[in-house]
Amino acid sequence: MRIRFSNPFSYIFVLILTVLASTAAVAKTAAKTVPEPLVLASGWQLQDAAKVPQSGNRVASAGFNADGWYIATVPGTVHDAG
Repeated sequence: MRIRFSNPFSYIFVLILTVLASTAAVAKTAAKTVPEPLVLASGWQLQDAAKVPQSGNRVASAGFNADGWYIATVPGTVHDAG
């Protein structure tokens, strides 16, 4: 089915409304898929890098043993640790 517009401005108006409706629907869908931020404000520890022979991947693993490391306050400075 074809719709005929007697006025070219009517066609442009309908086109603009269609684009705006589509954009709003996409924005609404995108807003739902963005995860909530994860705030890591506690449980931090630090150590002098010269005293850590393990690789970064090992240190970042869930089972890493950080016994003897300093408890750190985040946000904070190195002077806050201890």
